[in-house]
Amino acid sequence: MDSLPHALDVPELRWALGDLMMISPSEMERERYESHLKMQRDIYTAMAEKLDEGRKQGLKRGLAKSRRDDIRRLQEISGRDVMSLDELRTLPPPELEDLAARLHAELRARLANGS
Repeated sequence: MDSLPHALDVPELRWALGDLMMISPSEMERERYESHLKMQRDIYTAMAEKLDEGRKQGLKRGLAKSRRDDIRRLQEISGRDVMSLDELRTLPPPELEDLAARLHAELRARLANGS
């Protein structure tokens, strides 16, 4: 690999040549190398899945927080008693969505009636 022409001396080609050199010597070494690659891929896949799961959980938390804030604003605008954040945190997401939808509908109806 040290005798590669300058134009071919790029990280991707060095990596590929390293793989080729690892595979070439013997069947046992090739199997060991493939096992190592599989382990690396499995770890990468598991990490990617955990990252994706974390992103999804973060989005859900962010949406729930946003929905709680919306509900409090709508309650305040409509002159209702404003629920505490602790009260709203006890509600599951579907109930938060239902409550927000009812408050939006109520506010739209009041605005349409001019009251």
